[in-house]
Amino acid sequence: MKQGTLVPALESVLAVPVEGRSPWQDARMRFARNKAAVASLVILLLITLACAIGPMLLPNAFDSTDWNMMSSTPTFATGTCSARTIPAATCSCAA
Repeated sequence: MKQGTLVPALESVLAVPVEGRSPWQDARMRFARNKAAVASLVILLLITLACAIGPMLLPNAFDSTDWNMMSSTPTFATGTCSARTIPAATCSCAA
């Protein structure tokens, strides 16, 4: 390699402005490389989505009370407890 060819090559490289990264870009790149952190973020987003959309899918409001069912007893003949479709074998009151 000739002595004179190295300096013009360095000058051409140094003439191009170097674009730096902001701390946010650096943090985003480090976060994207961390697989556990990305998986945790996805899980948190799914939980948040379920909390936001879940109540809309329920047939009854969470704060409504069915006053007609308050005095009903478990019916073991049909295999349900308190008018829910829970098998009698899984009820804590079934003996």
